Amino acid sequence: CNCDSLHEGTNCEIEKRAKYFGSFTFQVECSSIHHLDYLKFSPSDSGAYQIIIHNLHGLEDDCTANMMADGSVVIPYQYINAYNISGSANIVNNKIVVNYILYTNGGNDTCTWTEN
Repeated sequence: CNCDSLHEGTNCEIEKRAKYFGSFTFQVECSSIHHLDYLKFSPSDSGAYQIIIHNLHGLEDDCTANMMADGSVVIPYQYINAYNISGSANIVNNKIVVNYILYTNGGNDTCTWTEN
């Protein structure tokens, strides 16, 4: 079976972005903070390529991410709760890893979230 860029599996029965869906506890490592927190990944109503990520950087707000054909996720530069953020997410050793930059007036905060 030749799958479109949104699906995988023997019969193209698996939606690629579904492996990200759910609520997860993450360890965040930033230049400014280190702590445990949660992220929630859910499908977007805006399109089959989009994912909503809730609580990135502990902001208790939603950001929009885009599913790529290779199974990675791109978080385009966007304004969230008084901050600008951009980054990416990937599955590494069966765990979600989110790398992002929080752009602030005082400089940038580079962060990595790793699923526990």
